Amino acid sequence: MAVDFQHKDYKKRIDTWKMVDNVVNKEELEQYLRVLNSEDISPENNERNEFYKEFAIFYNFTGFTLSGLIGEVYAKSPSVNLPATLDYLNESADGKGKSIQQMSQETTREVTKKARSGLYVSYPDIGRAVSAQDVARGVRATISHIDAKRIINWREGMVDGVSKVTLVVFTSTKEIIDDDGFGVEEKDTWRELSLKDGIFYDVTWWKDEEEWVFREEVPLDGRGVPFTEIPFCFVGSQDNDPSVDTVDISDLADINLGHYRNSADWEDSTFYIGQSQPWMSGIDDAHIKLIRKHGLYSGSRKVMPVPAGETYGYATPDPNPLARVAMQDKMELAKGLGARFIQPGTVAKTAAQALGEAKVAHSILGLIAKNVSEAYTRAIGFVGQYMNAETDDATFELNSEFDAGTDDAEMINAKVTTWMQGGIPLDDHFNNMKKAGLVAHDKKFEDFQNEIDAERGNI
Repeated sequence: MAVDFQHKDYKKRIDTWKMVDNVVNKEELEQYLRVLNSEDISPENNERNEFYKEFAIFYNFTGFTLSGLIGEVYAKSPSVNLPATLDYLNESADGKGKSIQQMSQETTREVTKKARSGLYVSYPDIGRAVSAQDVARGVRATISHIDAKRIINWREGMVDGVSKVTLVVFTSTKEIIDDDGFGVEEKDTWRELSLKDGIFYDVTWWKDEEEWVFREEVPLDGRGVPFTEIPFCFVGSQDNDPSVDTVDISDLADINLGHYRNSADWEDSTFYIGQSQPWMSGIDDAHIKLIRKHGLYSGSRKVMPVPAGETYGYATPDPNPLARVAMQDKMELAKGLGARFIQPGTVAKTAAQALGEAKVAHSILGLIAKNVSEAYTRAIGFVGQYMNAETDDATFELNSEFDAGTDDAEMINAKVTTWMQGGIPLDDHFNNMKKAGLVAHDKKFEDFQNEIDAERGNI
C-alpha cells in the first residue's frame, strides 16, 4: 500500500459527495439523465438524445436551500475573541487574504453539503521556533480548509493511554515552474500528517517518473518543541470525530435530480407529441408524385385542395401529464426536506406547525454551526501554539439560534411584564430578549446585568 490508499468509508461516500457538488454547482449534470433507446446507435437516435439533454431544465432548489440555510447561520456575525497576537486572523486566516469569518462560511457550507470537512493549521518551515522578528516580517501560522473529497485516509490510535488521531492523508497540488520561468505544471501531491512515537510529522508525497518522492518535516511550536498531536480538526454534521457522518442534504439532491430527469421527459414529450401531425388518406401514386414535384403547403391561411374521395386532417395526441405530475410531486417532497421557500405553500398551516418544521430543519443546522464553532476554536488553539500565544480565552462562535423574531410584540410585552413582576429570572429574561433580537447577539450577561442595575439606580 502507498500513501494514495483510500479509507473504506471514503470510498463509500465519495460518489455521494461528488453528486451533491454537481447538483449544487450545476456541473456535469447530463450524466444523470437516461439514454433514450440505448441499443440504437444510429445518428438519428444520437441526435434525439442530444436534444433530450439540451432542453432538460434544471431548477437548482438544492443550491437555493443551501444558500438559505447558510444565510440563517450568518444572519448574525460570528462572535470572535482572539488575543492581540492572533488578530491577523480577522484579516487573513489562510495567508491569502481570506478572514476567519469568510473561511468559516466555506466550512459551514461544505459541512452542510457533505457532512464533513477539515481544518489544517500549518506554519512556514523555518526550522526553529517563531521569533518576534519572524512575526514582524509577516511569518505567521495559517488555517487551511480541506474539502471532504480531499481527505482520503485517516486513523486513530492510543498514544500514552489517550486516543488521538495518528494519521490524516489529504490530496493537493504542487506547482512546478517550467525552466523558462513562464509555464506552470500542476502535479498531484499527497499530504501525510502522522503521529509517530508521539511526535507530529508533516510529509508531502508526489510521483516523479512513477517513483514516489517525499519531503518530510517535523514542525515546531512557538517554543521550539515538536507537536504531540496532529494540528488537524475534523468537522462533521453530527460530531467532530474522524468518522464519516450521514449526508443529510443528499436526499434533497436525489429529488432534485429526479425532478431534472422528469423535466427532460416532459420537454421531450412536449416536443414529440405536442405538435399536430398532418395526414391524408385515399391518395394514389399520381397524387404522391404531384406533391413531391410541387411540394405540399400545410399551415395557417392556406387551403389545400385534395382530389375527390381523399381526406386531409391533423392528428392531435392526448396530453401526457405523467412527467409533469412527477415533477410537481418531487417539488412537494423537496419542500418537506427544507426547501420551503421554493414556492408558496398551497395548504394553510398554523404557526405551531410552521415553527415545528423550522425546528426540525434548524436542529441539524444548529448542530453544524456548533461543530464548526468548536473546530475553529480548536484551530485557533493550534495557531496559538505555533505563534506562542495564549489562547485559553480565545473563542469562535457562530449563530446557532434560528427562532429569532417568532415572538410578536404582544408576546414580547408579556414576557417583559412577567420578568418585571418577578416571574422570570434575569438570566432567562436576557436569553428571551436575545432570541427576540432585542439584545445584541455578542452581548454578555454580565454587561446586560450591569446595564439593568444602572437603569434601576443600584450602582
